[in-house]
This record gives sequence, structure tokens and C-alpha cells, in this order.
Amino acid sequence: THKVEKTSVSVEKKWSDASNQDGVRPSSVSVQLYANGKVSGDPVTLDAANSWKHTWSDLDRNAAGKAIVYTVKEVSIPEGYTSETSGDAASGFTITNKHTPGVTAVCGVKAWDDNDDQDGVRPKSITVDLLADGEKIQSKTVTAANGWKYSFEGIPQFKDGKKITYTVSEQPVEGYKTTIDGTAITNTHKTEKTSVSVEKKWKDQDNKDGSRPSSVSVQLYADGKASGDPVTLDAANSWKHTWGGLDKNASGKAITYTVKETSVPHGYTSTISGDMASGFTVTNTHTPVVPPTPPVTPPTVPPAPKKPHLARTGTGLWAITIAGTALLAAGIILALRRKGGKEAYAG
Repeated sequence: THKVEKTSVSVEKKWSDASNQDGVRPSSVSVQLYANGKVSGDPVTLDAANSWKHTWSDLDRNAAGKAIVYTVKEVSIPEGYTSETSGDAASGFTITNKHTPGVTAVCGVKAWDDNDDQDGVRPKSITVDLLADGEKIQSKTVTAANGWKYSFEGIPQFKDGKKITYTVSEQPVEGYKTTIDGTAITNTHKTEKTSVSVEKKWKDQDNKDGSRPSSVSVQLYADGKASGDPVTLDAANSWKHTWGGLDKNASGKAITYTVKETSVPHGYTSTISGDMASGFTVTNTHTPVVPPTPPVTPPTVPPAPKKPHLARTGTGLWAITIAGTALLAAGIILALRRKGGKEAYAG
């Protein structure tokens, strides 16, 4: 009697799938034993209950005087896995199933809502955090050099068999409010605004000459360029106006606002005082016309009336009597001479 030699063959299943990260590992597999390339017995099941191991015992060592070659093979390779067998009948076989966990990528872009960095406060870089199921796992620095785009690549799709939910967040940016829509990140900066006021004043002795216009137009300038349309100043608005909601900066620099009267009223000069912070005052000055002074004609003075001669008494009367007598005597003498002459002529 010869006692037939017996042997045993063991097999163990191993998994290389990141601890079933993707959750695709089957709950069991089937392994077939082969003797000299032919099926030996029924397949056996390997699972967690038997620690993914099995041993075939009481196997014939030889056949027809030759050692039997035992091998094992997985009946069906799980989907998404590859199968590799190592070892031998003496030391035992190991069947390793490999699965490369699925990877994905999260990509996005940063957008700026700050009127092309009008106030000059946009940072040179920002930091985006990647969160897996709410837990930060990576960070990226994003700059203008890469077009403010970011990507997290080669990140696992699953964890413990469950699909990972990825989100992104941004580390705070001073002066900006962050809004996130999916992977699109928008930083909004409320641009600084200002206002400029102007007032018209008149120096024309309360419109003495009546030449003051009923209205004037004033133009606002931003860094020397006309800003908007001219505005009308008149009595209805108390000769005042305020431009509101004006941009305070442009390309990171403060805008210089000035005002100018579009047309200076005839007969007036225009001066501008003040500044954009305190307000501008446009003063129109007019000097009223002073009429020429007419020449002064001196008044006509009438001649003084002649005083009448008053009759004199005493010496005066005597003088008159003498004079009269003399005149009478002269007349008589003259008459006698004329008579004497005629007689002589006649003789």
C-alpha cells in the first residue's frame, strides 16, 4: 500500500484601490483552481467574511508520476479593475486587483467689478482655496499673469465610495466684496464718488444798468476734459448747482475737477475762486456806466440900474441960475452980431 502524497494551495485577494476610494470594489470575487491547466473543482468565493482568503486542501500532489502544476485565476475581473496574480502553489497565490481612483479638476476664473481698477486698490494677487466636502485641501495664488484663472487638477472624484463635492472660496480681499457662482469668483469694489458745487455771484451794483442776463451756463471739467453737458444757473436755482455721483478717481489717480463759464456775459468779466472740495464761485463783475457831467453855464447877472440925480438945494441951485444966465447972455450976443453983420453988408 502506497499513501498518495497530498498538498494544498492557498490564495489571497488584495486590493489596490486607495481603500476603495471610489466605492467600486465588489463585495466578493470568485477564484478558480486549475490543475495542469484544467479546472479543478468549483470556484470559491472570496470576501470580507473570509478575509479574502481560501485554501484548497487534500489535493493530489502528482498525477501519472509527475507533479501537478496548480494555478489560480479570477473568474471575472471587477469592472474598473485590472487583475495580477503572483506567487506559486508552494508559497501561495496572491491576486491583486488594481483600480486607479477617478480624478477630476476644478477650474475657474476671477472677475473684477471695479471699473477697471478705477480707485487703484486692486491687489496684485488673490488666493483661492479648494474645499472638499467643506474642508480646505489646497490653495492657489491667482494673478493677472495667468489671466486671473485658476485650476486644481488631478484631485480625486470620490472618498470612501462617495463622490466628493468640491467648492472654492477666496481669502478676503481688502476693499472688495466677494461673490461666488460655482467656480466663478467676482470681486466687487464700490468705486469712490464725490460731488462738485458751483455758485454764481454778481458784482454789478444790483444790476444797476439792467444788463445782467437771466441765466448763464457753466461747464464741469474732469482733468481738463468736458464732463457731461453744461448746466444752467439762474434765479430759479438760486444761481447754484451741484454735480453729484462723480468718480473720485481714474486709473488709480484722483480726478481734478474744474468749472468754467461757457460764455461771459457782454459787459462783464468773469473770475473763478474756490476748489472742488469747498466749491467753486464764479463771479461776474460789471461796472455801471457813469453819464458825463454837463458843463455848468454861469447865471446871467442883469446890469445894475442907474441911480437918478436928485435936485440939490442951496449952492446947487445958485450954480444952475448962473449957468442959465450965461447961456442966455451968450444967445443975445450971438443974435446981435448976426444983426450987425447984415446991416453992414446992406450999407
